[in-house]
Amino acid sequence: SPSTKVDGWPSGCPRAARRPRSPEFIRWIACALCAAFRRISMRHIRGVFMLRQTAGQGRLRKGPMRRRRLRLDDKACIGCMSCVVVCAERHTGQSSLSRSRIRVRVDTLSARHTSRYCRQCVRAPCAAACPTGAISFAGELGAWMVHADQCTGCGRCLEACPFEAIWLDPVGGGAIKCDLCLGRTWCVEVCPPKALSVVGRDEETGNG
Repeated sequence: SPSTKVDGWPSGCPRAARRPRSPEFIRWIACALCAAFRRISMRHIRGVFMLRQTAGQGRLRKGPMRRRRLRLDDKACIGCMSCVVVCAERHTGQSSLSRSRIRVRVDTLSARHTSRYCRQCVRAPCAAACPTGAISFAGELGAWMVHADQCTGCGRCLEACPFEAIWLDPVGGGAIKCDLCLGRTWCVEVCPPKALSVVGRDEETGNG
């Protein structure tokens, strides 16, 4: 007797067990893919736009520029937290560690510590991610600055920073990062083992 066919295929064929997807399911998949692609594309376009916009405003200047940043010798650091405390005090008038621009985490079990502080990147991802242009390069200081009056506390700079060295102030709500104390680095001065220092050199900070 002739074999039974399902959707034109013999009943024993694996394709006979398959059922075509409904148009609604295909439409849902297509919409989901389009939405994901749109989010990724808009994020990329927004980053490129902000980079060009800040460059047009002189926030990213072409040519050699003096860039200064902190340097921490992890082997010399004893994890005393002096730098964290003085940073919070000088910026906020409080000894709250959560408001400091430099963070040191000490593991009491292993006696190891890790530090997080701004590296003053040549092409700062945080500045490119900021939708309001609140982060700009201060040529006279040689560091990236956060303008509190322009910051909305959206947190995009936190997501963009590869060193996790920018935070939201738990009191003010705006982004905070190392600003080299606007010239006088108190953390370097109070560090007992002299593990902290400021280094600087001329670098290409333009977007070209």
